Order: sequence, then structure tokens, then C-alpha cells
Amino acid sequence: MSARRARRLVFAALLAAMPVPIVVVGRGRLPIAALAELAIATFTIGVVERADGVVVILGALLLGQAIVWALAAWLAAGLCLRVLGRAAIVLVVLGLAAALVVPVYSSPFHASRARQTLVEVYE
Repeated sequence: MSARRARRLVFAALLAAMPVPIVVVGRGRLPIAALAELAIATFTIGVVERADGVVVILGALLLGQAIVWALAAWLAAGLCLRVLGRAAIVLVVLGLAAALVVPVYSSPFHASRARQTLVEVYE
């Protein structure tokens, strides 16, 4: 596997599964892709319901967080591959497997399921 492909693989895994804090909406930790999904849903609601008030601000804040965390994940993927080499891919696979089983995410949007696994985040 080439270094470029390995970095893309690690980056995609970090986007899909790395728990990052939600800064504005409430307390919690969600994957970067889930933050982007929330931003898209917020902008969609804004288009359907009229984009005025706090909807655009909330969508922009969620999207901004997702972009900043995505840039950090890209840099982290490169750094991990430089330091750990191919072992980084093994660690990513083990991390994904753990995230599927262990509830490591906390969402401010679910009162009944405060702690979630990776599958439950994207349900």
C-alpha cells in the first residue's frame, strides 16, 4: 500500500469514528462526520423553513467545527503514519472495532441514550 493511500485510509477512519467535542450545541463527543451531518441537516432545515435567525449561525458553527477537526485529523493521520508506519493502520482497525462495541460517544441530542457506540451514532 502506498503512503498516500494509507494516509487516506487513516484519515477516513478518523473522520468516521474519532470522537471530538461539540463546542457550541452542548456537551458531548461525536465523530467529525456526524458533526458535518448535523451541519447539513441544519442548513437543510434553514432552506426549507427560511434561513433566518439562529439556524444559519448554528449550521455555520457546526460546519466550522467539522472543518477544523477534519484538518486536524488530516495532520494527525500524516503524523501517525510517519511515527508508527504501518502499525498505525492496525491501531486504526482496532480502534474502529472498539468503537463498534464500546459506547465511547456522548450526544447531547439523545436523552435516552447518552452514551453510544459508533453504530448508534449514525442510526
